[in-house]
Amino acid sequence: MKLGIFLQPATPPGQPLAEVIDWNLEVVRRADALGYDEAWIGQHITSRWEPLPSPQQMIARLIGETSTIRLGTGVEILYQQHPVRLATELLQLDHMAKGRLLFGFGAGGTLTDGQLYGIDLRSGIGQEMAREALAIILDCWKPGGPSDFNGKFWNVKKPAYSENYDWHLSPYAAPEPRIAMAGFMPKSGSMLTAGEHGYIPLSFNVAPEHVTVHWDTLCEGAAKSGRATDRQLWRQAREVYVAEDKREARRGGLLIVVGDSIHNFADGLLVASAFLVDFELGLVTTLSVVLHEIPQQTGDYLVLVNAGIARKKALQLMSVAGLAAVLGAGLGYTLFTELQALLPYALVFAAASFIYVAVADLIPQMQQRVKIKESVVQLLCIGSGVALIAILAEILHHHH
Repeated sequence: MKLGIFLQPATPPGQPLAEVIDWNLEVVRRADALGYDEAWIGQHITSRWEPLPSPQQMIARLIGETSTIRLGTGVEILYQQHPVRLATELLQLDHMAKGRLLFGFGAGGTLTDGQLYGIDLRSGIGQEMAREALAIILDCWKPGGPSDFNGKFWNVKKPAYSENYDWHLSPYAAPEPRIAMAGFMPKSGSMLTAGEHGYIPLSFNVAPEHVTVHWDTLCEGAAKSGRATDRQLWRQAREVYVAEDKREARRGGLLIVVGDSIHNFADGLLVASAFLVDFELGLVTTLSVVLHEIPQQTGDYLVLVNAGIARKKALQLMSVAGLAAVLGAGLGYTLFTELQALLPYALVFAAASFIYVAVADLIPQMQQRVKIKESVVQLLCIGSGVALIAILAEILHHHH
């Protein structure tokens, strides 16, 4: 397995840009000294957490300060500049890097970055512009330079060349094996393009549930052109907890157990309060908690295993965290039986917690989906949950 780093770069807001630049330059220098194979430099404009707008400038500085590590734009957003200009800038940088450059391209970025250019990325226009821009860039990199191109977003006119003025530019080495496409959404257009043309796929695990389906998307793209997919090309950017030794790293993983225990204890309190008000309400609340907790506990179990904890021990730890719900239910039943006046407040808190999950997690993910089909599926899932609760309440009401 080869190692690389992806620098978004994640940075606390308010830190001076000069310090952000210096810190990330030093990270890449150390990665090069440690034998890392690649470093990808991110690019954003309107994100305070990821404040570098120009990966090319970072790479230009690093070329003379590193020796073997390959340096990639992570990524150049294709709708943000004219493709001819980007093609020529990158081929010059490739000569400066003597072929160590990786050409990372993307079609999205933050919604606010798109709005700066008058683009609504939720409409899918970013993918359209990216495909057209990439076609022009590849045309610029072929011998003789670009031909006439009349596109939806950009036009290119082949000049009347002469003996002294002609297209004389080309990358340092063949660029195609070094082209990468970054994807985030489940049915990422960039992943389809990477699969179709054999480019390097870059998957970001900001939403890990999306990465799990990227391979299928890559295979779908490859099938369009009759290519075979190669997992060796697939780059996956993910967080890695780094500690001084294994014991310290495992201690960090155990904090998840503490957090889960507190969460489960609170769930127990909520379930007890619901049962004290009404038996049917208690059953509905219990079902909601269970459906929410099963996927979360499963994910946390996998985090513990990845932190180096044995599977059996990780399962035992998650079971202990689950017992906190029983403790919370017992304490809640005792407490709220004696202090009935607290029940309304407990129920309001319970309802608010479920609303928070929807508003802070589910709805933002729906807003990021640019395809109607995906949004419809999410709405159907939410509607099915509401219908399930309504049906259960009706059944319990009749039995009661």
